[in-house]
Amino acid sequence: MAEELTHIIEFTLGDPSGDGHSQTSEWMIKTNHSGEEMDEAFAKFKMEYGVDAKDEIASDYEEPCIKGHALEVFEELGWIESENIDDYGDYTIDGEYEFVDLMMRIVGHYIPDFKYESYSVPNTEQCFTMEGAGYGLFF
Repeated sequence: MAEELTHIIEFTLGDPSGDGHSQTSEWMIKTNHSGEEMDEAFAKFKMEYGVDAKDEIASDYEEPCIKGHALEVFEELGWIESENIDDYGDYTIDGEYEFVDLMMRIVGHYIPDFKYESYSVPNTEQCFTMEGAGYGLFF
């Protein structure tokens, strides 16, 4: 029997502080694990692979890219196809959906039964909020 998706997580992608391009997008998902468990997975990924996904994936102004060591890790894990790497050695993320999917792959790497789906709720006070990732997704 599949575990119910009982946790609501909100991602603020882009620049929530407003000190750069000030563009953001709110993403909500429903999961079978808590935001705290997801944060633990990101911390484990950083410790194991040396990649801080929240700060190194699409984190530069107007650069929705995965570069350098982070790209090598994603490619090694089979999450990025080498034929999609450009002439500069970067992988350009194809929008917010792909960014969220890649971040959720990190979580699923450490929580094998992790499941998620997009979610919309009328009252955001019910949500655990993770913000500030994906700064480079917006132009």
